[in-house]
Amino acid sequence: MSETRADTKQTILFVRDLDTRKGESLNMIKLRIHPLLPALLLGVSSAFAADAVTEKAATYILASKDDSRPAGTIIEEERTMSLTNGKMELNFQGQIMEGSMTMTETETDKWEFLEGGKRRYTLLKAGAEQNMVMMGQAQPMPKAENPILGKAVIFNQKNGKWSGALEKGDATESEQAKIDEQVKELDKNTDFEVYGDTPRAVGDE
Repeated sequence: MSETRADTKQTILFVRDLDTRKGESLNMIKLRIHPLLPALLLGVSSAFAADAVTEKAATYILASKDDSRPAGTIIEEERTMSLTNGKMELNFQGQIMEGSMTMTETETDKWEFLEGGKRRYTLLKAGAEQNMVMMGQAQPMPKAENPILGKAVIFNQKNGKWSGALEKGDATESEQAKIDEQVKELDKNTDFEVYGDTPRAVGDE
């Protein structure tokens, strides 16, 4: 679910909560509207109104304070963060340079809840498109691949604190840095900070 608050909007695309032990899946359902149209009576001049019946949108709780799931639960999540024409100002040796940035970042990850409260995390996809203009000139934007893309990470909680390590092999410095970032997110329970435990429907922001 790390944004520039004034110019950034994050929308829930989908959340799937799958209990592999029971073979059950949970999918968000869109709001459906069914209008009831009254019959027209020929030759009769009268005023009437059409009634509409609206089904209440299905809602889901996206986060909780405890944030635990039964072992065997799998959650896949896709996130999109976009910034359009974000204003920038750079002070270089007293000279003020103005510019703007447009970017779109997407990530798809998978969480598997294991026995003993452990979790397996895999970043399945990650991509970014960035464009920056300073003083009317397009600026090159370096592309960096996430070092843990496609690599399973095991997180374990002990005495209320999380730790993480690659499931296979030793992490490099850059890989461990990314794992530590995720540890901080788990300790803060960022999803609960963002969404709370208020039920939400598809399309809510």
